[in-house]
Amino acid sequence: MSQNKSKNRAVAGVIVVIFTFQLWNVVIRPVARAFVTGDEKDYAEAVFSVLLTAAICGVVVVAFMIVMRPGVVRLRAVRRLEAQSDALALTARGNDELRKALSAGLLLKKPDERKNLPGFSFAVSANASGIRFWVGTKDPENIVELDWADIDTVTTGGVDDDVRILPAISIQVRPGNSDSAALVFALGTERFLGMGFRGRASVEAVAQALEAIRLASVES
Repeated sequence: MSQNKSKNRAVAGVIVVIFTFQLWNVVIRPVARAFVTGDEKDYAEAVFSVLLTAAICGVVVVAFMIVMRPGVVRLRAVRRLEAQSDALALTARGNDELRKALSAGLLLKKPDERKNLPGFSFAVSANASGIRFWVGTKDPENIVELDWADIDTVTTGGVDDDVRILPAISIQVRPGNSDSAALVFALGTERFLGMGFRGRASVEAVAQALEAIRLASVES
């Protein structure tokens, strides 16, 4: 286990402990005390604690929605753009290894515009002609466009987010090509604004679907 991964897990553990302590101290204990004592003041403090916690949780949820909504808007826009080609469109998660593979500019449609490398999320579309990566929101920009002839395989792999290994799509650009690289990325869920990550079974199903499109295109 890498030092960074161990550090991040330790930080995550500390956050869980602090959250649990605060939940006990701010919510559970005042409510329990109010039920035990029956005192009006304790009831008032318990109600205030619950309302305050609910308000904080609401702010956190709204913040997550604001952060994640661009991904939903982007995916809808890509699906509109690709509607005539019956493309498969997905929300993908950016990572350091993917950005490193693309930063050389060899696979980018505009090699000099590395500022558009995928951030936390981007969109992927695939049809009979190949695979495309999209960034942006309402007007997504196609930053990577790969023909199936340039791709060796589409399989599953893993992405290390310094806390756990996430199941991921692995696109192997054909060996021997000067642009050869493995493009690996996790997938976002379709529910709750895509806040979560897809599980292994879902990722494997997507990889199989992409590989089937590739094989059908190559054999035709």
